[in-house]
Amino acid sequence: MSNCKRFLMKFNTVMLIGHTFFCFLLLAEKLLSPTKTDMGNILNLRTCIIFYFAILAPSLIPINIYISFKPELVCDIVNAIMQLQFSISALCRLTFAHKSNKPVELGLKYVTQFCHLIPPVLIPIGIFLNLDPINVLLPNAVRSTIGFMLLLIFRGMVLLLVGIALTKSLCANLIISELVVEATNQCIDRITRIAKISSTPPVKVMKVYKEVHIWNQFYNINYCRLVTPVFVLFGIGITIVSYYGTIRLHGVIPTTLYLLFPITAGISSTLFVTLLPQASKVFEKATVFLVIMRSKCFSRYGRRVARSLKPAGIDSGPSGVANKAWLIYLINGETPTTMFKGFLENCDKESSNCFGLKLSGDTNANCIKNKDCHYAYAFSDNGTHFTIRDYQRYESKGKKKFPIISHANLIKFYNCNETKCTCASGKKSMTTKDFIGVIYFDYEHCHNETTPVTESMGTARQLKSELKFKCDRDIDPSKQGWGFGDGYFRFGKDNTTIGTLVGSSSGGFYLKNGTRIDVDWKQSESTK
Repeated sequence: MSNCKRFLMKFNTVMLIGHTFFCFLLLAEKLLSPTKTDMGNILNLRTCIIFYFAILAPSLIPINIYISFKPELVCDIVNAIMQLQFSISALCRLTFAHKSNKPVELGLKYVTQFCHLIPPVLIPIGIFLNLDPINVLLPNAVRSTIGFMLLLIFRGMVLLLVGIALTKSLCANLIISELVVEATNQCIDRITRIAKISSTPPVKVMKVYKEVHIWNQFYNINYCRLVTPVFVLFGIGITIVSYYGTIRLHGVIPTTLYLLFPITAGISSTLFVTLLPQASKVFEKATVFLVIMRSKCFSRYGRRVARSLKPAGIDSGPSGVANKAWLIYLINGETPTTMFKGFLENCDKESSNCFGLKLSGDTNANCIKNKDCHYAYAFSDNGTHFTIRDYQRYESKGKKKFPIISHANLIKFYNCNETKCTCASGKKSMTTKDFIGVIYFDYEHCHNETTPVTESMGTARQLKSELKFKCDRDIDPSKQGWGFGDGYFRFGKDNTTIGTLVGSSSGGFYLKNGTRIDVDWKQSESTK
C-alpha cells in the first residue's frame, strides 16, 4: 500500500472520530438547553439522526483504528489460520469436510457488495433536509452561488468520508470477526475429533492445541479486548435505536431516510445472531476438548500437561470470556431477574404482636420475647395489586435463610396519617386509591429468645390460593374493612384469622382487636 493511501485511511479514521465527538457535543448541548419543538420539526429530526450516528460510530471506531493504523496486526491474525490447518492435518490422515454456512456466506457477500451504496444515496437527502451535524457550524445564508456550492461540496465531502469509514469498518468487522471465530471453532472441532477416534498420542494433540490457544491469546490481547466490549455495548444500543426508529418514525420522516433504520436493524441483528453464539461456542468446545484429553492421558507427564492447559475463548473485555452464561446475560437485557426478599421483624411496644419489614436474616430480640409474632411477605406483580404466592423456608449449616420472592417488585410504604397514605415503588408516587393492602401471617411458638422466630414458618408453607386486593377509597379509621371481601386476613392450612383491618394512623395500621401495625418498609439496595 502506498503512503498516500495510508495517509488517506488514517485521515478518514481521524475524521470519523472527530465527527463522532462533535455529534456527542451537539447532543449534550441539546440536552442542556432543550427547545420546545414539535416532533415533526426538522430540529427534532436532526437530533434523532445525530443520536443515531453518535451511537453507530463508536461501535465501529476500534476496528477502523486497527485497519488504518495497524493493518499488519490484522494480517498476522488472519495469516496464522493456514499454518494452524497444516499443523492439524499433520497429526493424522483423517480428512475433514469443510463445513460451509450458506446463510452467513450469503449475508457477508451481499453486505460487502452493497453497503458501500448506502452513503451516496443518503448523503444528498441529508444535505437537502439540513440534517448533517456540520451544518450547525456553517452560516445560514450564503448570497453568492459559488459560496453556496462550495458549502454543499464541503458538507458532502465530510459526510462521504464519514460514510466510507463506517461502511469500511462494518465490512472489516464482519469479515475479520466471522473468519477468526469460525476458524477457531473449526480448529478445536478437528483436534477434538482426532483425540476421540485417532491413535495419535495425546501429547501431540495437546501440542497443536497449545498453538491454537497461543493464537487465541494473541488476537484476544491485540484485537478482541479493544473491539469486543465497544462493539457489544454500542452495537446493542444501535440495534435498539434502529428498531425504535423503524417502529416510531414510520411516516414521520422521508421514506428514503427512513429505510436507514430497518436496514441497520437487519444488519445489526444478523451480525449479533450469527457472531455472538459462535463466539460463545469457542469456550464451550475448548472445555469439552480438555475434559476428553484429561481422561485419555495416563502418563504422569501427560496428566501434568493436560492440567496445565486452559480453555480457549473470545475475550469480551471486563465481563471475561464469552461463554453460554455471558450470551444468556446479553439476551436477558444485560440484567438478571431481580429477586427481592423481605422479613417482618419490628415489634410494637404497646401490644404483643411484632411487625415491620427488614431485608436481612437477623431477628429482633424484643420480638422474640413476645408470645405471638406476626410476619408477612408483601410484593407486587404489576404495581396495583399484591399477590401472595407459595413460598418455602430452609436452613443450611445452622444459618437461617429466609424465603426468596422471585419475579416480583417490592413496594415500600411511607407518610401514613389518619386520612391518607401514600406509597412508592422506586420513585413513582401513588395516591390513596392506588394504595395496596397488606396480608399478615400469624405464627406462634415464639416464647423466648432461644426459640428461633422462623421455626413456625412450616405451618403455613403454602397458601390455598392467590389473594389480590387493593384500597378503592380513602382510609378511615372509623370504618371497617377496605372493600376486599369480609375484611379478614385468612391464611395457612387451617384458614386462621388474624383480625379485621379498620384503618390507619401515623406510620401504621390498626386491626379491629386494637393491634397496631407499624410500617417501616425499605427497598433492596439492588433495586433500580
